[in-house]
Parts: sequence; structure tokens; C-alpha cells
Amino acid sequence: MKKADIRVRFIKPSLDPQKLAHFLSVYDTGSFSGAASLNNVSQQAVSKSVLRLEDGLGVKLFERGAYGAEATIFGHALARRAKVITAESRLAAAEISALRGVSPVSVQ
Repeated sequence: MKKADIRVRFIKPSLDPQKLAHFLSVYDTGSFSGAASLNNVSQQAVSKSVLRLEDGLGVKLFERGAYGAEATIFGHALARRAKVITAESRLAAAEISALRGVSPVSVQ
């Protein structure tokens, strides 16, 4: 019988920037359809992206209902960090562009 690798318990999944963007759009708009519109993708694509993020983290980020999506305690915690991660990504891209001497590119 193969032993389970104990490192798996402590190594957390990486946070895909696109999944974070979809997550934050749902968080900010309160709906998957609103997030889809902001990201120019289908509602199903946003839903699938957030579900994969939830699966990777092992928690439910939103309570889904007839009146939209309400963030859970986990969703609120992730939103605080995701906004910082997203802002830092934009700053990094702007800094690299400035160093190269060109105008900044859009980073999501």
C-alpha cells in the first residue's frame, strides 16, 4: 500500500489570475451573470471558473440563490487578498513596462 504524501496537506493550490478575476467580478456585482458581462464571457464560464477555485481551495466562496450570489466568510477573506494580489499584478506589469520604456499593458 502506497503511503500518502504528507506534503499534500500543506501545499495549497496556486491562485489562477483569471479565476481570481472571475471571483472578484462575482463578489463585486453579486451575480454570476453580471460577472460574465464584465469579463465578456458566458455565465457558465464564470460559474465553472469559480467552482474550480472553490474545489481547489476546498471551501464554498458563495451562497448561490435566486437573488444572486452572497459571499461566505471564506469569500470575504479571499476577496480581501485577491484585491491585493490583483493590484500588485497591475503594479508589477506597469513597472516592467516603465523599465522597458513602453506604455503599460492591461493585466487582469
